[in-house]
Amino acid sequence: NGDHAFISGHGGFFVVRLDDLPDGLIETVAQVPVNLNSDEEFDDVQGIAVDETGTFIFIATDSSRAVASYSFNPDSGAVEGPLDILFDGLPLFENLPGATSRGRYHAETERFYISGRRGTIVTVDVSDPEDLKLISVWKNSTYEGEVQDVRVVDFGSGPRVLMVTDGEGFSILDPDDGM
Repeated sequence: NGDHAFISGHGGFFVVRLDDLPDGLIETVAQVPVNLNSDEEFDDVQGIAVDETGTFIFIATDSSRAVASYSFNPDSGAVEGPLDILFDGLPLFENLPGATSRGRYHAETERFYISGRRGTIVTVDVSDPEDLKLISVWKNSTYEGEVQDVRVVDFGSGPRVLMVTDGEGFSILDPDDGM
């Protein structure tokens, strides 16, 4: 949302207030440690996105290969959760490759798109943040590197998924194909 930035990192994520910029200092309003599988290591949060209301945060982790949702109060800066967690061990989720660098929320479809490893994109239905649902794990058959970004764009003929790779290449995918 316009008043806050959501920053992913090693061990979790944090939220900063931006409304005093450029004259004031950035204020950290929440630091959220993330350990989704409750082991001894905190997770590397790679993908992070916020819904259009600014009240739900969606994260993708690399270390535990999971997706989670949190609630966010823009007035107080309070973060609560996780509300729900999808793990690698779920049926259809067996080959989740881990997140690389970015997660994108698409408001029209209420989906969270996650850039993955080994040429993979993970799509999660986040219409109910307390009941996340895996839609697809899409694998590029000719590219084995990391996906850097995934966006839904309309080039004039309807929405398409634009996948950007770390080799400075891209692919345009049809969202009706499970995306």
